[in-house]
Amino acid sequence: MTTPQPVYTLKGLGAAFPPERPAFRDLWLSLPAGARVGVVGPAGAGKTTLLRIMAGELSAFEGEAQPAAGITVGHLSPEPRIDGAETVAGAIEAGVGHLRKLLKEYDAVMAELASGPIDYGPPMEAQGRLEQALNAAGAWRLDRRVESLTAALRLPPGPTPLGALTAAERRRLALCRLLLRAPDLLLLDDPAADLDAEAAAWLDRHLAAYRGTVVAATRDRCFLEGVADWILELDGAAATARRGGYASWLEQKREQLDGAAPPAGDRRLAVQREIEWLRMPARVRTANAGARMQSRAGASAGPAVVEAENLIKGSGARALIGGLSFALPPGAIAGVLGPGRCGKTTLLGLIAGEATPDAGAIRLGPDVRAALMKGPDGGPHPDPAARLAALQQTGVNLVLLDEPERGLDIDGLRALEEALLAFPGTLVVATADRRLLDRTATHILAFEGDSRVEWFPGAYAAYESDRRRRLGRAADQPQRVRFRKLTRG
Repeated sequence: MTTPQPVYTLKGLGAAFPPERPAFRDLWLSLPAGARVGVVGPAGAGKTTLLRIMAGELSAFEGEAQPAAGITVGHLSPEPRIDGAETVAGAIEAGVGHLRKLLKEYDAVMAELASGPIDYGPPMEAQGRLEQALNAAGAWRLDRRVESLTAALRLPPGPTPLGALTAAERRRLALCRLLLRAPDLLLLDDPAADLDAEAAAWLDRHLAAYRGTVVAATRDRCFLEGVADWILELDGAAATARRGGYASWLEQKREQLDGAAPPAGDRRLAVQREIEWLRMPARVRTANAGARMQSRAGASAGPAVVEAENLIKGSGARALIGGLSFALPPGAIAGVLGPGRCGKTTLLGLIAGEATPDAGAIRLGPDVRAALMKGPDGGPHPDPAARLAALQQTGVNLVLLDEPERGLDIDGLRALEEALLAFPGTLVVATADRRLLDRTATHILAFEGDSRVEWFPGAYAAYESDRRRRLGRAADQPQRVRFRKLTRG
């Protein structure tokens, strides 16, 4: 029995950042076809550099980086270029132009075969070649695929000029074009960074079923746990590839921390707690979330910390929040989730008193001292775990956090979770990180479209089960964000 040819081979690969600081060195890997590889490591470890080398965009490296002959490679970079179009629809069409050409060629061949007595040899060969190419790209229902992917990735309407897109929207557009193209090898640099929780879950399912090979530099632990079957770790110039998913990699990390010098007590304890959480059955995790809520409320049980009654807030003619009522109990950790630009930051501003409702009411309970934590200019938070601990010392008992996970590596995310769980007050956290929601949230505020915000008193996994019960199969297909018209009074 012959051994299948690897789709990509790395031999003694090493790279450095200018002028001479090593990124990683001596990386050996024969990547099997169909593998799902998660590339992990702290910021500056060389993850982006590795993907650029594999994509053929960098030539300054040591060793060998060799794709198998004839394979196609696609790369999602941190700042993708989108040339040859002026609008979102134009960019999508430019990305699938080669597939439309194949479909036209196939139609022409089939018409020739149906036209009458001919030499069937060449047309039959062309038919086989075209069918193979169209099958590999999943192009038979191209228009349906375009609609499904553009909706799932929440792309702006087709006529939107490319110049009007945010950086996050450009990356989602580039990811959409790449998935439609369906190369043999996908190289994805932080693909979930600009996705909400629902879209990230959809992407996991898509990549798990992908016909080719996937290499993703990511901090998304749900992808690493549920999709990846290899973990490639870059850390301190070292590079290590291990077969297996996130849970087995985490066990090995704990063993490394056991023998670390100097001792890595806090980090090891955080890793151990995540391992214990991963080992729990899903029903136990959900039950623990309820017990955690009771424990956090404890002696602080009393009037609601935040209470909203038929809250309505708009932006221009659109209603972002179309009638929301909830009462947030003391000690709760409320996860706020939804697509970009749907109103999550607006809701935090309303709670903090930085904005006023268009209708309805929102108020804080007695003796509540609130603080809003957001990154500078929408960027990463500087050490959100430390800021949360500092706020606790000032007597703040309600903290509102806007995407605190942005820019954190896996260790930073784990430290943030520990800080959230340790905070004795009440928290409202707008986040797209599904693992963070799973491990910490006791309540959910979910922007589900059409200006509706669903209030769910329970853990994230229980909310997801409830959403599937309410929506059925539609729960697996994210849709573009839509808003109702704003009406006051």
